Amino acid sequence: MIRASDEVRDLGSHLTQGHLSRDAIPAVYHYPDVVLDDVNEILDEYEELFWTFRDIMSQAFVSLEGEMCFNLEAEEDGLGVESGVGSEEVVILRILLTDTYPLEPPIVYIPDFAGDALLGVTTDGVLENELLFRWSGTPILSELVDGLVTHIGRVLYEKRGCEDRVEKHDQMSGAEPETEKLQSRGVASPHKPSGLTINEREEMIAAIGEEMEKYRSDLAEEVGEVERRNDRLVEDIRVMKEEMEIVNGHLIECQNGIRETKATIRGMSADIGNKTPDIDRQVVAKDSLTNEILLLRAESKAIEDCLGVLIQAQKLKKIVLDEFLCACNDLGRDKFLIRFKIKRLKELKKERSTEL
Repeated sequence: MIRASDEVRDLGSHLTQGHLSRDAIPAVYHYPDVVLDDVNEILDEYEELFWTFRDIMSQAFVSLEGEMCFNLEAEEDGLGVESGVGSEEVVILRILLTDTYPLEPPIVYIPDFAGDALLGVTTDGVLENELLFRWSGTPILSELVDGLVTHIGRVLYEKRGCEDRVEKHDQMSGAEPETEKLQSRGVASPHKPSGLTINEREEMIAAIGEEMEKYRSDLAEEVGEVERRNDRLVEDIRVMKEEMEIVNGHLIECQNGIRETKATIRGMSADIGNKTPDIDRQVVAKDSLTNEILLLRAESKAIEDCLGVLIQAQKLKKIVLDEFLCACNDLGRDKFLIRFKIKRLKELKKERSTEL
């Protein structure tokens, strides 16, 4: 965004009276269509104004410029006011449209009246006026230019001692006095300036920018902390999934062991029929291989019972997760070795039966 204090240079472009075309509007403008419509409306209303380009920080900006003539001939108004002052005053007016127009008001220069406190012109030739300070309430360029022209003419008349002529002219013509016209639109009289000056507005904008930067910094830190917490949560979930896979593997081992035990019991029941089994005869096998297999199955059953107790203890929170997982891992490994030994003994028993 450009400021009134920025250096303005002439690009060497000629003042053009015709309408401004859409293609001629510099790319720096955020709302080129609004600039086009407002500039052409002013050119149609004021024949004294022309459009050209001005350079600020190596960027071209649209500027409305021209010589406004104010007739100060009191004897010709028919009001009977004789002031004896000069006939006219020529004021060079330059209206520079900012890149954020119409969100921000244009910058108005009156270079020949630099430092004129009554007119409200700074030493840099920048016009400070209530209409510009309250731009956000009435962002219409044509109304702004009308108000500024009226303000300049009134001040010039006052400086020439023709204030009575202006008031009588308003009454005779039936026109609404400028003060009442501005007040009806919610704008204070330009002769009673209020609100912020351009420097105060720039200081306020800078302060707001600092606050916004601090807010963005704090927000970035909070976002970083949330991301770090999310990463830790994802890692915890991954570890829990791995541990659950291990536990599920042990549970599958246990279920397989239970099925084998049930199958063994059913086989033993079929062998003895409806007779009451002789526990001593069932416990001791006929040969050493079968007897060893039987002992291994008993050991496997004991491991299954132990796993069942561990699972129940874990559900009741009687054992910590790490101890539970370590115990399950050890019992699962023992269970696997027992199953492997049983398989090898069965194969060996089958080989011996084949040889006989």
